[in-house]
Amino acid sequence: MHAPVLVLNASYEPINVCAARRAIVLVLKGVASSTGAFPIRPVRSPVRISCFATAISASTAAPCFRPPS
Repeated sequence: MHAPVLVLNASYEPINVCAARRAIVLVLKGVASSTGAFPIRPVRSPVRISCFATAISASTAAPCFRPPS
């Protein structure tokens, strides 16, 4: 679950690399979708079994936190 996963923005430009565990959370929350590139291995849950990819794409723009100046 610590395999690196590439996070792409809506225009498929790379924006981040995160752990597979974090990427799964983003996909399950609906913030990102799996691109289907190079499946790593199956991810099992009580409800379903699915293959996870090495890249995901963000479906919406995430708000940026900017500390007050």
